[in-house]
Amino acid sequence: SLVEQLGDAPLSGRLFGVGSAFALSRDHTAAEYLERCEPELARRVDALPPALRLAAHSLVTFAAAQQYRVRAVSRLAGFSSLVAGDAHWPQWLGQTGIRFLPRLSYYRDLPGFYGAAEVNFNCTSAQMKGAVNQRVFDVPACGAFLLTDAQDQLADLLEPGREMAVYHDLNDIPGQISRWLGDASARRRMVRRARQRVLAEHTYEHRLARLLEIMREAFAVSA
Repeated sequence: SLVEQLGDAPLSGRLFGVGSAFALSRDHTAAEYLERCEPELARRVDALPPALRLAAHSLVTFAAAQQYRVRAVSRLAGFSSLVAGDAHWPQWLGQTGIRFLPRLSYYRDLPGFYGAAEVNFNCTSAQMKGAVNQRVFDVPACGAFLLTDAQDQLADLLEPGREMAVYHDLNDIPGQISRWLGDASARRRMVRRARQRVLAEHTYEHRLARLLEIMREAFAVSA
């Protein structure tokens, strides 16, 4: 583990402890956050050999992802929620009334899992500051509804409020869940619009075509 790799329990504890604040900050990397908000800790990390420095920054990032996701998913208590994932989720969420399933196969199980839920829920990893993850495209492509965090880059891909339901703060989550659970017709309209947009602009074929276009522009040889 990263803690064992660092071999310094007090340092590991401090790095894990700042994960929560890093998750809520506007800094894009753990190194930027430590330099700005924890300069003494940043100096200790900078003094480490490169491999251990990377482990230290990774520990902050992974701690941020874990703590943010646990806080977000805990807001689903009381909605007959079902979480599929590793064995740590029951430990982290405790007696919240949330039900659990083991990991699902991405290709075999997830399409049906998404389609069986009235509201699918997404919270983006702290290592993707501002970006969106695969679920933002997968769920609408399966014809299912998704509520996700309002990442900065989302508006470049789907229209928040029209093609994708979003929450801006963890405290918004219960209200948003209640709103969308109570309006099946609005969910269906949003799913239809989101699926049309994903299939029209956001398939692997579109991404590969754009990648080839960029490569041709970058490596074009003038006559």
